[in-house]
Amino acid sequence: MVDENDGAENPIINPDELNAVISKLIKELSSNQNLFNASKPFSYGLNIRVDSNGITVTNALHGGTPQQQPQKAKELEPLIDMIDRGEELVLLAEMPGAEPDSISVSSDSSTIAISASGRHNFSKIIQLDSHVDPRKAKARYNNGVLELILKKSDKYKGDSVEITIK
Repeated sequence: MVDENDGAENPIINPDELNAVISKLIKELSSNQNLFNASKPFSYGLNIRVDSNGITVTNALHGGTPQQQPQKAKELEPLIDMIDRGEELVLLAEMPGAEPDSISVSSDSSTIAISASGRHNFSKIIQLDSHVDPRKAKARYNNGVLELILKKSDKYKGDSVEITIK
């Protein structure tokens, strides 16, 4: 897709490719009705993103591939939204039912590690597109959503830092 303002190419997910992946998943899941048992939760899904080269990257969540059967998840990956605000990155992680005192967040200049327990166990390591200074990070947890505000910086080269959640 070409941006009308400057003519630059904007990376987007090809709708036909996305539709094919979703259709395949729906067909696979609907052919296995015995997978849906309310007493046995499982987690199954895809992480779809566009990398810095404009290439669509599709990864199965929780260790499976789209061709494998869904499996009961021991740890869930929180759903993540990353917002680049110029001088800072804002990361939102959905972790419904996580106990606030169980949440652990640590970061070095290019990676964030999140874990929590509660109704479910959550765990995820996130590679950042920009370098940050974790010593200046702010974090809060409210209504099942962890919000991290990370100041961009190329100067911090230290070890991983535990981030305090308010």
